[in-house]
Amino acid sequence: MNLNRSVLIAMTMPDDSVQIMNFGVVARGDVLPSGAVWLKESGWWLRDPVPATIEDEISKLFPTGDRPVRWRRIEEAEIVEKDRVFRGAWKDTGSSIEPDLVLARVLKADMIRKERKAALAELDNEWMRAVGQKDKAEEERIEAERQKWRDAPADPRIEAATSVEELKQIKVA
Repeated sequence: MNLNRSVLIAMTMPDDSVQIMNFGVVARGDVLPSGAVWLKESGWWLRDPVPATIEDEISKLFPTGDRPVRWRRIEEAEIVEKDRVFRGAWKDTGSSIEPDLVLARVLKADMIRKERKAALAELDNEWMRAVGQKDKAEEERIEAERQKWRDAPADPRIEAATSVEELKQIKVA
C-alpha cells in the first residue's frame, strides 16, 4: 500500500482542459471515505489509490455535468509550469502537464482586458477633470493613454510570443 499522504491525479475534461486532484491516501477526518480504513482510533484513515477508489472520488467531485473523459496518476515533476498564471491553458501531453501556447495567448489577452477595465475607469475620471478644466493638452495625453489600453489586447507581442514566459513579460506600457 502506498503510504504517501496524497497522490496527484490529472483529469482531462471534455473541453480538453486539465484539472489536478490531490487524492488523499492518508488523512484525518470524521468521515471515512469510500475504500478507506481507520488507523486504530486515531481519527486517521488510509486508502489505497487504486482505480476504483479514484473513480469513486471523481464521481463525488462531478456528481452531475461534465465528468473527466480520462484521468491518470502523475508526479509533481510532470507539471511543467509551477505557477498558476496560465493554469487555464494546461494540457496533458501524456508525459507532462504543460500550457498550450495558443490558449495561453487567449488568456493573456483576457488578463489585459481585465486590467484595461480598471485603467479606463480611472482614465475616464481624469479625462472628465481635464475637460472640466478646459486643459486640451491633458485631454489629448489622457486620450492617447486610453487608446493605448483599447489596443492592448491586440498587442502583436502576444501572437509573436513563443513561450508562456514571454507572455508573462508582456505589460501594457
